[in-house]
Amino acid sequence: MRLMMWRHWCASLFLSLSIIGTGAEGANRKDVTIGVFAYQGERTATSDWRDLATYLDREIPEHRFLLKNYDAAGLRRAVATGEVDLVITNPGYYIALETEVGVSRIATLSSPTVPAIASVILTRADRADLRELSDLKGKRIAAVSPDAFAGYLVAAREMLDAGVDPETDLGERRFIGLPMFRAIEAIMEGEVDAGIVKACMAEQMVRKGLITINAEVIAIDAVSNDQYHS
Repeated sequence: MRLMMWRHWCASLFLSLSIIGTGAEGANRKDVTIGVFAYQGERTATSDWRDLATYLDREIPEHRFLLKNYDAAGLRRAVATGEVDLVITNPGYYIALETEVGVSRIATLSSPTVPAIASVILTRADRADLRELSDLKGKRIAAVSPDAFAGYLVAAREMLDAGVDPETDLGERRFIGLPMFRAIEAIMEGEVDAGIVKACMAEQMVRKGLITINAEVIAIDAVSNDQYHS
């Protein structure tokens, strides 16, 4: 376990490309719509996956592959109504979609540098009262949604293990939706005491100079925050 984040499941499920069962009519369509779980917002999702659509267009010329971005609830609706043909999502939402509507995995993205999915709980660097998970009792926490895997559930499990019940011991759980960086904005603006985000997103924001670890935000219950330096 890296020092300031909690990892669950292996990298082979870090990103799932799932196919939704369609009938003959779907198989004959020229357009193939790919639903993307856009946890960092539509612009980032399009930038991340545009090359995949271009590659598929080139390799399968009889079809045109179109990207369409969704939040978690929107993606569920799109799958249930047949609005999308393929789905790009994370492990948590893949399992939910598999259970609820029967999607099946046809490809996974695995990175040797990212051995598992991870979450991190951040707070302002000047909050000396928030250093351990037990300090979160009675505090306000921002998260994506009650069923967000890296945006809530992974960290919620760790809080439970530390003796903090997220449903009864927190002062407030504020579910702010996507894009996920809204949680960090809420921290910096003083709207909440701490926020749960996907660890790789925090690392990306550090590399882009959007946040500064130790000077602006720190990770709660971390032995060291140095890992987030660019």
